[in-house]
Amino acid sequence: MKKSISILLILLFIVSSTLIFSSCDTTTENTENASQCYNYLVEAHEICNNLLGDIYNAWHFAIYEADDCKSSGIIGEFLDTLKFYNDISTTPEKNKLGLAVHAKLNEMGASSYEFEYYLSDFNITTDLVIYIYRNDISRVNELLSSASNSLKGVSEKQDGYSTLKSYYLELKSCFDFCQSPDTSFEQLGTIKENFQKNLNTYKNELEFMFD
Repeated sequence: MKKSISILLILLFIVSSTLIFSSCDTTTENTENASQCYNYLVEAHEICNNLLGDIYNAWHFAIYEADDCKSSGIIGEFLDTLKFYNDISTTPEKNKLGLAVHAKLNEMGASSYEFEYYLSDFNITTDLVIYIYRNDISRVNELLSSASNSLKGVSEKQDGYSTLKSYYLELKSCFDFCQSPDTSFEQLGTIKENFQKNLNTYKNELEFMFD
């Protein structure tokens, strides 16, 4: 009888230990996936914030500055309004970007005497910003895809899950808008501020959990 009880206790111990370790593994995996998702979103957030800001800067240039620029220097004046350009640390790289933008405008059918006209068009300035950010845009696509996959591995009961999901969805909406900003300049400013406010709120809520 004592032997049977001992065997039963051993079996109960093995089962309970297995359940405990399994639960720990699941909790660890949830936390790792959530942290990974957060890191992907933060990187994408920074790029989208810069992209949306530079679309706003480009539109501001189109309205208030393009008409006063000389054709010979308008591309340089346009680039000077962009954070992307000003973040480039070397002159050769800045010159390289300037030549690339010049070539892109020529590809659009603009001669050097028509730059003022073309850069006063919201669609053209947006297309140029998208072109300038093309590598970063590819990166955001990768990051959002990775974030989505990581989020699928997070339990809805995990701390921060709801905020992570909201952060992802808001960031995806911002990214989609940046690639086709069909609005007025006045509305663009409000939309930019709302996206920035919402995204920063989600990031700040998650920061203490994963940073």
